[in-house]
Parts: sequence; structure tokens; C-alpha cells
Amino acid sequence: MDNSLKLKLSLDTLTLQTKPSRRSKPRPYMWNIFFKVDSTTVKINDDFTLEGVGQFKYTPGNHGNLSEHPATAKKPILIPSVEGEWVTDLVPFKVPIFDSYFPGLIGVVTVVLLQGNVSAAGVRAGHEKLNQVVAAAIDQSIAEFDPKKLNLLHAEQSVREYFERRVKKFTGGIMNSVESAVRNAQSLFQNLWSLANRDDLIGFQAWDFNNADLERHHGKIQFSQHWPHKRYGHWEVHGSLVSLETDNSPKPQ
Repeated sequence: MDNSLKLKLSLDTLTLQTKPSRRSKPRPYMWNIFFKVDSTTVKINDDFTLEGVGQFKYTPGNHGNLSEHPATAKKPILIPSVEGEWVTDLVPFKVPIFDSYFPGLIGVVTVVLLQGNVSAAGVRAGHEKLNQVVAAAIDQSIAEFDPKKLNLLHAEQSVREYFERRVKKFTGGIMNSVESAVRNAQSLFQNLWSLANRDDLIGFQAWDFNNADLERHHGKIQFSQHWPHKRYGHWEVHGSLVSLETDNSPKPQ
């Protein structure tokens, strides 16, 4: 597992499975932040601590970024590549002393919302806060990684669980931080206006994968998340991670 992989991580479709009771014309939009931790910007030191920072791809994430039209039940919305796709290399770590390699980690954090009366400035501020929190979680997790707590018999799973716990810890109260950023970016009138018909949270999800996952799945992984709401409808997002070396689909230019 000493070879790097050119990957395409994408969120492909968002589907309204059942109509919401609250909104007759739901207009979803999406915030995504892609991340990776690999030897491109992070190295394993001789004492097995980590040094470096993660890499991130930030997406626009504005109102109307998925479609100009309201969502229709059972009709998938194709997520534009500018919002839901990252093509990048995932480069394994060279382990000091041992003649071996350790898989890199790649993932995406997704927030899906329904458009209400929040202003463009409020949406922008909320999205920027999401980006800041996720990036801080990844970078601080790298800096504070303690190799003494690593289970050497299950090193790959041990490292993954460590990063998952840290990201979950940092993002547990993320929507409170986002809502605060939105309010601070709006005027009093805008806050009162958006309070009357606020932007509603459909769901929040983080996915992560590594080189070994792709090898086990022969170069292609499909993933999804379902968010059931009585008031806002049942929604489902589908995505994929593909090794472009093994995929037969057209390569990006």
C-alpha cells in the first residue's frame, strides 16, 4: 500500500423521498467541506507523532446551489460538481523505522438545509463558521495525536477511530456556533424576518475513508445517508468514492 491513488470523492444526488408537511415548495441547499490527512502535508515523526496540517476543499454553499426549482418527491437532484466533488491524490504515510506504509484519510462533512428567510450574508457567515470548525477539528487532532494510545495490533482502525472521535467532539455543537454566526451577520430586522421563516436543518453527516477501504472495495465505494422528518420530509443523499485508476468513467480534464 505504498502507492498514491487519484480519487474522486463526490456527493452525487439529493432526493426528497416524501413530501414535507410544513413546506409545499421545499428548496434545499447544501454546505460541504472536503478534507484529507495524508503525507502530502502531514508526516509521521520518528517518535510516531504527527506533524503538519490537513488539506481542505471549500465549496460555495449558497441559497439555490442545488437547483433553481423546488424539490419534487422521488426526483433526485443532481448535485453540481462545484458543490459536491473533489478530485485529488491520496498519498499513504511512510512509517519511520519500519519498511511499511500507513493509509491516508479522506472525507467530507455535509450539511443540508431548507431555504427560508435567512439573508445571503447570514448564509455565508454560517457556512464560513462550519468551515472554520471542521478545519480546526482536523488540524488540532493532528497536533494532539498521541501515539502511546495507538493499538498497534489494529493501527489502521485505531487511527480512524481517533479522528472520528475528535471530529465528532468538535462538531457536536456545531449548529449552535453556526446559528450564532448567522445572527451576528444580520441586522435586527433581518434576524426578526428570518425568525418568522428560518432556514431549517435537514441533516448533518461526516464520512471518511482511506486507501485500504478502496482496496477492499475494488476501487469504488458508494455511501448514503437518510434523514427522516415529519415536518420537512424524508431526504436521502448518495455519494461515491472512486479510484480513477480503476474506474472506467471519463477522467477529468
